[in-house]
Amino acid sequence: MQSKSKLFWFCVVGGSTSLCYAIFVEVLIDVFLVSQAIAASIAYLLMLPVNFLGHKLLTFRSKERTLSQSFRFCTMHGITALVCAFIMWIMTVQVGATHWFGSAAIIIIAPAINYIMMEYWVFAKQVE
Repeated sequence: MQSKSKLFWFCVVGGSTSLCYAIFVEVLIDVFLVSQAIAASIAYLLMLPVNFLGHKLLTFRSKERTLSQSFRFCTMHGITALVCAFIMWIMTVQVGATHWFGSAAIIIIAPAINYIMMEYWVFAKQVE
């Protein structure tokens, strides 16, 4: 598959699941009166399989085994979460910038890390 097509679907899947995540968070907080942290966690967990399937089927059109890919996908998200926390710490504690600069850096860096990890590890053809 061409890189432009992958990048297009990466943005569509990522953008769609991010929008749905935001909607779920708002509904959980405003309608179901769930705390913000719990709402964010629930919405994240709800969107994780949707995000996985969207990238597997649309972005990378992978026909490899789903179970091993889903494990690598969840591991990738754990790694990305740690990287995001580290970036925020660097920007706010070490640099002394506001959290908005940390968020801006994360918005750029996290998707790049995820795309690279999906391309070369999560959905790459595995040699058995």
